Amino acid sequence: MELFFTNNIEGDRATLDAGESLHCTKVMRHNTGERINFTDGAGGLYLAEIISTQGKETRLQIISCDREYQKRDYYLHMAVAPTKNPDRYEWFIEKAVELGIDEITPLEGEHSQKRVFKKERAERLILSAMKQSLKTRLPILNPMTKASALITDYKQREGWTKLIGHYRETIFNPLHWRGWSCKDNPRLTKSKNDTLSSSLGWICNPYCRCRLSGKGGIIHCKKTQYL
Repeated sequence: MELFFTNNIEGDRATLDAGESLHCTKVMRHNTGERINFTDGAGGLYLAEIISTQGKETRLQIISCDREYQKRDYYLHMAVAPTKNPDRYEWFIEKAVELGIDEITPLEGEHSQKRVFKKERAERLILSAMKQSLKTRLPILNPMTKASALITDYKQREGWTKLIGHYRETIFNPLHWRGWSCKDNPRLTKSKNDTLSSSLGWICNPYCRCRLSGKGGIIHCKKTQYL
């Protein structure tokens, strides 16, 4: 099924704007009399017949409408800080829309490297992902917001399940506080690149202050950690 988008609906008539009309008539080559599916971005799925393709707009005659198509009993809002590499954030936006997101907020943290967000491009990505994944709800895209402001706002909201995703670089290990070193553990070996490696999962603690110099530079190696 192909899905188009327009919220320009008056009674039993609808109109595709210039961009959607170009895609419908020039790219997909639909002609007058053919039937297409479109959504209003608010959950409605429409079946319509093309009645006019003159000019830059395509006019439609609505045949049927399902206003509760893909109705959900939850509302999902994700707030994520844009990454230094914009491709990764665009990938997140596409996948979030495909999975069924309702609202996206770009965050500006205290140590954020990227503080400028191209909202127009993100809106085009959201619209494209919605149509490709056959979703009928167009997610809300908020302007970039400071993390502290968002947290303060949601503290005052009741009835929400609030979750914070956190990546831990290290995992606690008793060997860490016992003061074991790589020399004490035969499983740790020094590779050709002057880094410590092991097939059994032993790694150097990146926060260790004990250092061993090698050809590759300074290596943190004394206290170990098992993953």
